[in-house]
Amino acid sequence: METTPPSAGRVNRNQTFKIVIITCVNTSTPEITSLDHHEYNNKLFKSLLPIYDYVELILIFIRPYLFKNISLPSHSSVIDIACGTGFMTSLFAQKGYIVTAVDLSPEMLNKAKDKLKKFTNITYYLGSASQLPFKDDEFDASSISFALHDMPYEMGADVLREMIRTTKSGGKIYIIDYNTSLPTFEMKIGHLLCSIWESIYYKDFLKRGIDAYLVDPSLKLVKSNKFLFSNVAYLEYVKT
Repeated sequence: METTPPSAGRVNRNQTFKIVIITCVNTSTPEITSLDHHEYNNKLFKSLLPIYDYVELILIFIRPYLFKNISLPSHSSVIDIACGTGFMTSLFAQKGYIVTAVDLSPEMLNKAKDKLKKFTNITYYLGSASQLPFKDDEFDASSISFALHDMPYEMGADVLREMIRTTKSGGKIYIIDYNTSLPTFEMKIGHLLCSIWESIYYKDFLKRGIDAYLVDPSLKLVKSNKFLFSNVAYLEYVKT
């Protein structure tokens, strides 16, 4: 199924996030190109699409844990933010939840649709998660996996606010991303390797730390874990 829901909710942010890319050329003055975040995001993930699922294979080691520990009532509604090619979307769908998969990249969303076409309990929405067209308290749970580090901090903060707004009181909010606690040697090596393919926002995300996004007092941490030599953090919150 594919749908574009009508505008709803109380979000009205018309922000444009600008990126300045400096390209070195054979002159003493660098060439500066300005791109908005949406264009940058779409170009980045279009280029990563051929190898994206191979990179995502590293997450296969945490899938059994997620499948065992993510537990919601039957037929719960879940919104999966920045779904990519459908890693978390497929897990929710396999559990029988009613899933809304959201992504800014049309290429990623189309790949997810193709991979998950056997499921009839997924609705796809193309658009920015910083301005979701859904009502307050519409979903039983929300999820974002390896996406906060791929956007400007201000946009990431907006995305978290939207997840909280659209999740029901008592609902779950799942976050998976790079662990930014005091780094061990293994984490430093992992961060260095990941910087090879990660976006221009990655270093700022590591510097700020994931806690910088999680300041809403309505969030109560109920479960956490670390994987891949502590490089990956799993955080499970309840909206109080």
